[in-house]
Amino acid sequence: MASSIFDSPLPLRGFSQLHISQYMLKINEINEDSGACSCLKSSIAGMEMFRNNFVNSLTFSENLADGTLELTGLVKAEMKKITYKVDVCIDLHSNEILSAECKCAGGAAPSSCKHVFTILSFVEEYCVKELYNAPTEILQQWHKPSKKKRFPAQKISEFIASNLIRPTNQNTSVNFEALSLLKRNAPIFSVVNDGRFDEDEFLFKNSICLPVIPDEEENNPTIDFELSLEEILFLHSRIKIDLTQAQEIEKKTVKQQNDLWKVQRLLRLTASNFYRVVHRRNDLQSLSQTILEDKNLDHIPAIRHGKIYENKVKNYVAEKYTDFKFRDVGLVINPKFYFLGASPDGLLHGKDSFLVEVKCTYNKENLELDELCLRPGFCLENKNGVFHLKRNHQYYYQIQGQMAMCNLKKCLFVLLHNVKKEPYIEEIQFN
Repeated sequence: MASSIFDSPLPLRGFSQLHISQYMLKINEINEDSGACSCLKSSIAGMEMFRNNFVNSLTFSENLADGTLELTGLVKAEMKKITYKVDVCIDLHSNEILSAECKCAGGAAPSSCKHVFTILSFVEEYCVKELYNAPTEILQQWHKPSKKKRFPAQKISEFIASNLIRPTNQNTSVNFEALSLLKRNAPIFSVVNDGRFDEDEFLFKNSICLPVIPDEEENNPTIDFELSLEEILFLHSRIKIDLTQAQEIEKKTVKQQNDLWKVQRLLRLTASNFYRVVHRRNDLQSLSQTILEDKNLDHIPAIRHGKIYENKVKNYVAEKYTDFKFRDVGLVINPKFYFLGASPDGLLHGKDSFLVEVKCTYNKENLELDELCLRPGFCLENKNGVFHLKRNHQYYYQIQGQMAMCNLKKCLFVLLHNVKKEPYIEEIQFN
């Protein structure tokens, strides 16, 4: 029976890039016509897909009779909303890849398609990082009665089902402490998504809650407009919150699309609309209706472009700033301004803390940054070859609002202006 790598440790040790390279050489000998270049390209593409979390799941079964390990993985297609099944057989003694095939068009055994190399890259990472606790024989002790025989033997599945709290290293095959040290973009998270493991919970352990406690205690602002008794009751019962409640909401809305995020955001004016409110005209009713409308804008190319590349830019930031821990951020509500809110894209936490705001310019012509600055309304300005975020641009207002909500003084503005170039990064100070 096949086992999930979450439920049982993979009985494979020492598997590395060397074994993948040996498999590539074997493929090249078989398919001399296609050449080494094709196999190498697939290997690079597979590694990139693994890093971008294209692995959906991975199960395995051990054949003790012939000493082999059968792996079955599901890999998401790059351009279609489907998954491809990949089967790999590995010799447990030598770690040699005996066979591999994929259900995609070019995946006949012995396959050199990118989906196969995606799974192989995952297995390599699994073994190199040693993310799981140890040998199967340790797990087998769970099936044995204790020496004092006070309790009957219990199956692993029954044991897990009977424990409502998250398993610890003493009662599961998963090395949670090792997982907690990984960055938010670690590809292992794309597979280890079982309900017993809360990725965000462990990423929070290496970060801070938002909003942070302000350095100085300040008086709450007075609301200088008249409210009815009904409105005052609604304000205090549904909108006004304390710091503990605010931090709990931020923690529970990290994915920024769950029901709690939608409800709490609907009750507040968020930082993305600060510019529009500051520069409002007399027609406040029209502006209010526009802000409250929940439109689906996914059909707009620029919106789709942003959704496609935002996570890739976040991963870039996490890799670039290695002295910091990066995590996603939920809805931040500052109790001082409880009728306002902000959803920054990320937080870098180390000796200092920075918010991260990502923007992805829809630039299908792949224009250079100085060319984009000539466009009316573009967010950056070019002063003698030095680029800056315009201080009168809506992004600047949004970032200032985010820092105010979070009680932080710095934010990294990250602009992907050209998908073929590295993003533009500017540190914005709280003003």
